[in-house]
Amino acid sequence: MSDTGKPPAGMPGAGKPGAGTPGAGTLDAEMRDAGMPNADKTDPGAPGAGKPGTGKPDAGKPDVAHSDPGKHAPGQVPEPHAAAPCPASFAPDPPPQTATRALRAAMPALQAAGVSDAPRDARRLLAHAMGLAPDRLTLHLSDPLTPDQSAAFQAALAARRRRQPVSQIIGSRSFWGRSFRVTRDTLDPRPETETLIEAALAAPFRQVLDLGLGSGCILLTLLAERPEACGLGTDISPAALAVAQGNAQDLGLGQRARFAVSDWWGGVMGQFDLIVSNPPYIAMSEMAALAPEVRDWEPRLALTPGDDGLSPYREIARGALAHLAPGGRLIVEIGPTQARAVSGYFTEAGLISPRVLQDLDGRDRVVLAHRG
Repeated sequence: MSDTGKPPAGMPGAGKPGAGTPGAGTLDAEMRDAGMPNADKTDPGAPGAGKPGTGKPDAGKPDVAHSDPGKHAPGQVPEPHAAAPCPASFAPDPPPQTATRALRAAMPALQAAGVSDAPRDARRLLAHAMGLAPDRLTLHLSDPLTPDQSAAFQAALAARRRRQPVSQIIGSRSFWGRSFRVTRDTLDPRPETETLIEAALAAPFRQVLDLGLGSGCILLTLLAERPEACGLGTDISPAALAVAQGNAQDLGLGQRARFAVSDWWGGVMGQFDLIVSNPPYIAMSEMAALAPEVRDWEPRLALTPGDDGLSPYREIARGALAHLAPGGRLIVEIGPTQARAVSGYFTEAGLISPRVLQDLDGRDRVVLAHRG
């Protein structure tokens, strides 16, 4: 039976209620609804394909059983004329999937995989697949997806279900109002790191050094905000440096940023009035408890030094005085439990006035000290 509650064309009783003949109007309506051509025309090769509404066969194409449609042999019951079946080649295509339908199907799939904010991530991935800015997606939710867009969205969802970070899937992350390319060779820029940016911009600087720059989001943001400044970024990973160099070119900062492969101070020469760093600070004992997006997908060297998480700060403190200009500042990001230890290292190294700054969640996030 069709979903209208009417028997399909070709069965007795498919026409008007109580009639014993099939209703050509019902088939015509179904064909018109399916978008088929010539929906108002009966197959000329089928019985009863004469003039509309007559129910008579074409003249010149006599029906042997009903040569005189008005007369029948005594006791003979006229057979109903079967409507022409819809050719298989005319079967309607399924309606295209709209962005709304794709989004509704994606959310429970991400939730089942343990993704904490499935609606947000689904929207970001769909916007990326459709080539839209995330804030424009709402205007296009009724749009049908092209086959390429649908395939791209399904591939992105499969990656997210494996807990790959959204930024790695779409290839970029916003930080301090700018877009930075990220890969599996770099840390994902995080909002809490903007606490360090705010502290650095609170005083003037002209020469900045970023130790362990990763994607370059810290160094390049500072240079973009201070057009008179230039800087050096170092990292032990050549692959990370390549990402940072690409971001510098994309942001038009290639002439003011230099890059060097270096393990902390090894490749650094000269003095700077600002030194910044977001070093690996997660203790080895804490790695197992990290979210899969971090533990399984971000570079291990950028997450943990393999010990108590404090060895990078000891290295930074040891070389800071030699590379800070008089009055220069050292600003580092820390883990929420490390403020006391890091402040102590800086004081022991001869730096003055260490201060601890909190992020927007009220957690210790930055330690700042000066050279006298």
